[in-house]
Amino acid sequence: MTDIVNLLCCLTPKSGKFDRVKALLADLAKTVTVEHPDCFRYVVWEQVDAANNNNDRRNLFILEQWESQAALDAHQAKGFIKDLTRTFEEEDLLAEPEVDSQVRFVEGFFGR
Repeated sequence: MTDIVNLLCCLTPKSGKFDRVKALLADLAKTVTVEHPDCFRYVVWEQVDAANNNNDRRNLFILEQWESQAALDAHQAKGFIKDLTRTFEEEDLLAEPEVDSQVRFVEGFFGR
């Protein structure tokens, strides 16, 4: 049996670039839904507490759950991921490098 891989990604768009990055990530989520049956969860979240404080440095998060490390590696090798990375660079969209962390569930629940 393979081990499920959970990945939490944090992206910090540059000032004035939040909506562009959000749209790109929304499109990516749709693509992953179609292209990767071995991805169990691919959810894009936006930070709202900073927005409520008129902070232009809101983050976007992606929570991913993959069947295995091999499935995640295959996803990261896809052309559309490389294209997205190139778009981030060419359009100078991110204020700082993306932070990706593999995480493990500790305790809690997802619904009642």
